[in-house]
This record gives sequence, C-alpha cells and structure tokens, in this order.
Amino acid sequence: MKEDQGAYSSFQESEADSIELYEVTSSSYDELYREEQYGKYEYAESSGLTIGGTVIDVGCGTGLLLEYLLSRGAPLEKYICIEPSSEMISRIFEKAIDYRVLAVRALAQANPVRDGVASITTLITVWDNIASSNRWRALMESLRVTKTGAPVILSFIKHRFNETLAEVTRMAQRIGLRIEFIGCESHDCIIALRHRSYRE
Repeated sequence: MKEDQGAYSSFQESEADSIELYEVTSSSYDELYREEQYGKYEYAESSGLTIGGTVIDVGCGTGLLLEYLLSRGAPLEKYICIEPSSEMISRIFEKAIDYRVLAVRALAQANPVRDGVASITTLITVWDNIASSNRWRALMESLRVTKTGAPVILSFIKHRFNETLAEVTRMAQRIGLRIEFIGCESHDCIIALRHRSYRE
C-alpha cells in the first residue's frame, strides 16, 4: 500500500481485490488507522454536519465511526453498518456495542436496508474502493436509504480532488442534488449532498 493512500486499499477496478485486502488487514486496521479516521469524522462535524440519529455507515469496516460517536456521547439512535468484508465486521462485535448496532454484510451498491431510514448516511474511505462502474448505483442506494432532506456524506482521497469532484458533481446534477459542503483535511476531501429542494 502506498504511503499516501492511508486507509484506502489499492486503486484497482476489482472490488474483490479491495475486500480481500481488508480481510487480511482487519486485525491491525484499528491500530493503524484509528487516528486518521477520527480526523475525518471530526472534520466532517466541524463543517456543521451532525452525525447522529440513525446512522448508516456504508463501508463501516471495524466500526471506528461507531467508536467515535460513542466516545463523544453522540445522540445515536441506531447504527447500521454496511460492510462487504466478514473479517472487518467480526471486529465490531469485539467492541462494546449494544442493541442500537446492526451489522450487515453487503456492498454499497446493493444496500439491503429499506427506504428512508437514515438521518445521515456516510461513505467515509469508501468511494475510491468502489469500481467506477458501480459508483452511480452506490450513490443512488445511499440516497434511497436516507430520509428526504437528510445528508449523504462521502470522502475521497485528496490527490484525486479534481477528478472526483467532477464525477460527483455530474452525478449530483443528474439527480437533482446540491453539494452542500466541500472541504479537505489532511488525508481526505469530504462532500455533503442533499436534495436541491431541501433548506434547513
């Protein structure tokens, strides 16, 4: 793994390769990437986004976002983890979890959760691991499971800013979304999306 990729897997079109890599690194993931991932969550919240209520964490990995939210005393009603790696999911159940936590083994583009459940849906350190041919479907599925007017936030590796912003902007325009926030921290850039008709 190249140094500047941080918590991302290698950028191959095969999602199976990414999943396999996460299977292998699951036991050391928290130790290696907790600080990096917490920095992304903190940055997203510093932009004015509230991560709470019913959270759908797409590509949840070992549940570091859950850890973060519990450590902050976030107003968490339910945490739904969507993750294709069985080894990563198994790490969640080694942590102090309760009845609010549901872990589902699934791909971002085949989310089994029913419509309009999430107060916020996150795809942190996920976008670049989804094959480009599947990103449209992954975004549509994330929107489908999110309440009308609630945000969908995604992060992508910083050195792909121009390429990814153009890609997400095209998708947003196609389905009537507005980009509410764009910003970059030390590792990633964050985009928050909502339906254009929504105003707080």
